[in-house]
Amino acid sequence: MAVSTNNHLYAVTARKQADAGEFAKQYDVEKAYQSYQTLFDDPNVDIVYIATPHNSHFQQAYDSLMAANHMLYEKPMKVTLDECQILTALTKNKGLLLIEALWTYFLPAMQQAKAWLDDGRIGQLKHVKVDFGYPVPFAAGKDNTIRNMQEGVFLDMGIYPLAIADYFLKSDINNL
Repeated sequence: MAVSTNNHLYAVTARKQADAGEFAKQYDVEKAYQSYQTLFDDPNVDIVYIATPHNSHFQQAYDSLMAANHMLYEKPMKVTLDECQILTALTKNKGLLLIEALWTYFLPAMQQAKAWLDDGRIGQLKHVKVDFGYPVPFAAGKDNTIRNMQEGVFLDMGIYPLAIADYFLKSDINNL
């Protein structure tokens, strides 16, 4: 949002009101809500970006779409195929936009490498090997630790190597 001139960061919500208020103050956001539904129901909200842990994405996306908000949310799009199909149908029926945010596709180095590969400048792709990881500190009793999320680390970090491989392959990764 910082590099776009066609937007206005209007409202924020968080699991804790204090966190929402702190974020709003730091980034000059007009509204800081203590509930997700209050934000979803605000008539001044056009599009919602959800960046919560993936095990809460479906319900938040569903509630936001029911309130007629366009959606952009952090990967993964959904935890199950059924959830994806429900949200896709709801989006289509309401004439809304639903987009998964996967930042790796937009990195200039990734886009340049893909362009060179597609143009044949760096030869043919023969093998894809992707490693991705970062340290996650253990937080006993926290509901946002990878250990407590659906599908564990795969949908949190494992999605990046899979997405990068899919980005560079010229065939459907499901057929490999």
